[in-house]
Amino acid sequence: MKAVQTAIKQYGVTNVIVVGHSLGAALALLDSISLQLRIPGLSIQMVGYGMPRVGNQKFASYVDGLAGSSVKVTHVTNKLRVFRFKSKKLVARF
Repeated sequence: MKAVQTAIKQYGVTNVIVVGHSLGAALALLDSISLQLRIPGLSIQMVGYGMPRVGNQKFASYVDGLAGSSVKVTHVTNKLRVFRFKSKKLVARF
């Protein structure tokens, strides 16, 4: 965590995107919550692809309660999806 804090200060980062797939998505969720708790004022977006269930009901309620806060959580299932950037160029098709 110290290396992350140092990099954030060194580069003046205010927005962080954490991405993961499957087990990596579960870890990305836990890392996002940890970052929010340890580094206040950071805007965090977490994107998880095919994420398994993480935590118990109390944890799920806590994460659901983060809606509208500094942490945004997006769960993408492994169904067909098309993603576009602002330039409207096709980026990926799953």
